[in-house]
Amino acid sequence: LNTASHVVAQQEQTFNSQTFASEHPDTSFFRDKDNRISRVYGKSFSHGESAIESADAFVQQWSGIWGCKESDFIPVGPWGDGHHLQPIMFNAQTGTYKFTGVGYTQTVSGIPVYESRLTVLVRNENNFPAVHVTANLYDLKNWSLPKTRPSKQRAAAAITNQLGNQATMTEPLLVVFAGTTTTLRIPHLAYVVEASTGNKLNGTFAKWLYI
Repeated sequence: LNTASHVVAQQEQTFNSQTFASEHPDTSFFRDKDNRISRVYGKSFSHGESAIESADAFVQQWSGIWGCKESDFIPVGPWGDGHHLQPIMFNAQTGTYKFTGVGYTQTVSGIPVYESRLTVLVRNENNFPAVHVTANLYDLKNWSLPKTRPSKQRAAAAITNQLGNQATMTEPLLVVFAGTTTTLRIPHLAYVVEASTGNKLNGTFAKWLYI
């Protein structure tokens, strides 16, 4: 990444976060060890006629806090199969849920960013106020998508060479790999593959995640 562009990007993110804080003085940020904002919480900071509308309004207006824009996100949440909405905190007395989690995945030109997520927690009440956000996002707007992509066949062949022909593999998934929740890396295109060998019945089963 260009150093000057990176500095400008950091200044833009700081401006956006400061603007948000000034407009919503009863909210707070929590930052991880890389100084990225990983949580926004406090009194309501977005509203709508549904949980999705409230969450979308937050993403549209404030995704610049992370150096992103609205179009960077797709409605894929962090819950197993990637569903967009997750009911949270069931109330047995009313038979309803107190919150709805609205989940998104960050992308670059439609390619998902590995381990990225943005989850907006919305109260299921009038005007659907958003009250909490968890995020693992990467500032990639100054990163250029490579013109060539890594070889899916070479990725699968490398795993087969290591584990043998009996290994079972998922279909390689193309991602932007910019690190993990704990460690940032220079962004690259990569394939993510889950591979397994052995048998659970005889205790030889083993599973790996390849990037």
